[in-house]
Amino acid sequence: MQNEVPYSAPYYSALLAGLIHKLNNVATVLTGNTGLLLMEKKLPKDVRDSLEQMTTAVQQLCQNLEEAAIASKGSKLNLNRVDVAALISAMEHPVEIELVQDQTRTVVQSDPDKLRSIFQELCRNAASAGATKITCKLETASTGYLIRFRDNGSGIKKEIMPRIFDPFFTVRHYPDAFGLGLFRASGELARIGGTISLESDGKSFTEARILLPRPTE
Repeated sequence: MQNEVPYSAPYYSALLAGLIHKLNNVATVLTGNTGLLLMEKKLPKDVRDSLEQMTTAVQQLCQNLEEAAIASKGSKLNLNRVDVAALISAMEHPVEIELVQDQTRTVVQSDPDKLRSIFQELCRNAASAGATKITCKLETASTGYLIRFRDNGSGIKKEIMPRIFDPFFTVRHYPDAFGLGLFRASGELARIGGTISLESDGKSFTEARILLPRPTE
């Protein structure tokens, strides 16, 4: 399953920006009115509790909108020759990574910061699925280099697999889980001529496959 249209496409970006603007207006109204109501000293406890819960929900909405705004705009690419093994070895990650290469070095054409961010997102997803280890295989492909991240976590259920690249879709139960990680990864890879796809048996593994172009001469 792949997201074939990069999120930075002009039409999609404009549509998302318009939606963000409208939702920001709604959030502003909610924030202002709940704030005014909470200034009332004689509010019943149950009403105050409900308003405070609404305030927390609006704060969460604002955080989601901020993430969406970043995703809709994209950012400047800094394309360079990147040694994939060196990049992975140097980055922080929550699970053990075993590197396997079919050659001495795998050097790709990419933005090192964005590539690191994508790898870290895959590691976070693996950790949230209970994985303790990721086997990362670097292979030569006909059109570039293939990077396989295979974890030993609980996998992705078949029924949600079609939605894993959708914006704001997440199965993480954390306040900072916005559901934009794989959506953003797919878009960033599309901008540099790469792709990402996922495979899982829904119970014992998930494998992310990233295809990246070779460096230009």
